[in-house]
Amino acid sequence: LERQDYQVHESLWEVCFGCRDTVSLDLLIKPASLTVTSTPPGARILFDGVALLDSVTPQRLTRPPGTYRLRLALAGYDDHDEVLQLLPGGAHELTPTLQQQFGHVKIARPLFGTLAIDGVRGKEGPLGIRTLPVGRYRLELEGRTGHFDIEVAKDETTTVMWE
Repeated sequence: LERQDYQVHESLWEVCFGCRDTVSLDLLIKPASLTVTSTPPGARILFDGVALLDSVTPQRLTRPPGTYRLRLALAGYDDHDEVLQLLPGGAHELTPTLQQQFGHVKIARPLFGTLAIDGVRGKEGPLGIRTLPVGRYRLELEGRTGHFDIEVAKDETTTVMWE
């Protein structure tokens, strides 16, 4: 038995002439396949707000047909939200590039020097404001004792002053 958008059902019946029998079948709708990749990889996949167990990009999933609100979430990146219409038996792909989040560090004092961020020494010059991806950093200033461990938050400015 075949019907569009449903899985094929095959069964063998014996039919006798003059007999009346009723056959009842539950037809299964064809699932949809969805391949989800992201740049960068490793984003959690949420369907209608629910995270699937161990589902991170890249991932190939099988889902019942329907409309879903899909979210990809990765620390340090903006969430990617999309509404998907998965069709019976359809092969769907989603391949977004996630947008990295940035914040700022303002060195208020001194105005000039050589700054090392996580041990990477920069060039000597005006310190001012630096734009960095969100995350934790260790700041050290050449010729000064001590360091600052800071966290850069999305669209915010963290101010640092050496005495």
